[in-house]
This record gives sequence, structure tokens and C-alpha cells, in this order.
Amino acid sequence: MNVNKYEVFLKTVELGSLTKAGEELKYTQSGISHILNSLEKECGMRLLERDRSGVYLNSSGKMLYPYIKKVCECHQQLSEVINTMLSLKSGTIRIGTMTSISTSWLPKLLQTFNDIYPNIKFQMLCGEYSEIETWIQHGDVDMGFVKEPVSNDLTVYHLKKDEMMVVLPMEHPLTQLQTIPHKSLENYPFILYIDNEDSEIKEILNKYDIVSKAQYITKEDYSIMAMVESGMGISVLPKLVLLRCPYHIEIRGLEPPVYRSLAIAVKYNDILSPIAKEFLKHILNNKNESVK
Repeated sequence: MNVNKYEVFLKTVELGSLTKAGEELKYTQSGISHILNSLEKECGMRLLERDRSGVYLNSSGKMLYPYIKKVCECHQQLSEVINTMLSLKSGTIRIGTMTSISTSWLPKLLQTFNDIYPNIKFQMLCGEYSEIETWIQHGDVDMGFVKEPVSNDLTVYHLKKDEMMVVLPMEHPLTQLQTIPHKSLENYPFILYIDNEDSEIKEILNKYDIVSKAQYITKEDYSIMAMVESGMGISVLPKLVLLRCPYHIEIRGLEPPVYRSLAIAVKYNDILSPIAKEFLKHILNNKNESVK
């Protein structure tokens, strides 16, 4: 069967429009329509419904969609394996990452890998821990940076423990201390970073029975730094996030110290393309130099 038809089908469903799919895939609208009609004829049933709001899956399309997606993923993996068997000079590596890693040391890791394999392309999706785990599980990325322990059944390679740090406005009373006792966090207005119930800050607050004065809640690291700089409160962020801090704030460790455990995860090592395996090996061989 023609995999190109499947790719057109997936893109049309993703964009919900024949016109938009055609623009992205470089087809005319009639060309897209012809390909989809051919696919439906091949399958012996209608897969899509069309109305003024766009194009969407019918019940048959919803049943076949995950299988068609899997066929395209396998076809992409097959193409990459064939390319890398010929030479490790081409291919695409898909990575799930988080802000703290993508802004601190991942660029150097990509650069050193591209020095060896200059024609390799990278696709990076930036998200939260739970999103990255889901992307790995569903095959949307080849590998992803995660926080241990992971909730899904993934193959996990430990990288490093990243210390959690207290961020304070300049000349805040707590800046007189070298390290900040956990209980001190409940004495001042607090800016809470939260993406889900498993956020490190919530774990700290729950573990040490801290009732914080959380006046602001956000999931943006740099928004927290800006608010701290403005004197709106104090917060706790991972050390990696603070390596490239552009704000005038004070940073202190907790007493006793608290860490998050960082790792790189894949679904199954044996289904990685050869070039993705090389990059995974590159990460593990350079983790001591890259993750500081």
C-alpha cells in the first residue's frame, strides 16, 4: 500500500483542512482530495467527514487512525535504518526535553554531536515531565529527558541529580543565611511553580509539611524569576534553570538539600534507529561534562 496516502491522511486530520494539508505537503486541494478518496476506496470505507467547519474523522477513521499512524512511524524508522546502514550521515533524531535542559546544556551536546555527524537533523519538543513520558510511550519522540521515577514502563538511563534552589529578591531577609531551612519557606509570600501534581516544589512542601503563602501559581520558570526580582515573593527552582539566569536575584540552597533526579528515557532501546542509538550513547558518554 502507498504510505504517502497515509501521510496525507494523517496531515489532513492533524490540520483539519484539505487546503492547509495541501499547502504544507505541496499539493493542490484537488490533489489532496484525490489521494484521500483513493485511500478510502482502498480501505473499502469512508474515513473522513467534511463540512463547513473542516475535515474530521468518522467512527471508522477513528478506529483506523492509530494503525495508520503506526505504519507511518514504522516507515520512517525503516527509512532511517536503511539510511544509517548505508552510512551514519543522515537521519532525524526526535527529542523530548524540558526548558531547564534545552537552555542550559543540550545545545552544546547537539553541537558536539553535529561535529561528528554534520548532516543529522534534530526535532525537539519542549514540555513537562508527564508530556515527555507520553511522547516517548506513543513514539512521538525517540527519547526524552525525564525526572525519576517515571510513571510509564520505559527504559531509563540516570544522568544526574539536580539541586533545588531557593530564589530570593535582592536584600531579602533570608539572604543573610547561607542555606535556607525548609520551614522558612512558609514565612514569606511564595511563587509556586506547578505543572502537575508531581512538581518538585509540591513534593518539598508536602514532605516537610510546609504551608506556603502561595500568592502566585505559574508554570513559567522565567516568569517566576522576574516576579522574584520585582519583590513579589520567593520561590524554589532547579539549579539547571538558574545557570543562565538573566535576573538580579539571590540564590541559596535548602537545608537539608533537596534534589531532582534527571534521566534520559526511551521506549525500547532495540527499536531506536542506529543514529538515535549513537546520540543516546553520546549523551551517556558526555553526561559528566554536559550536566553540571
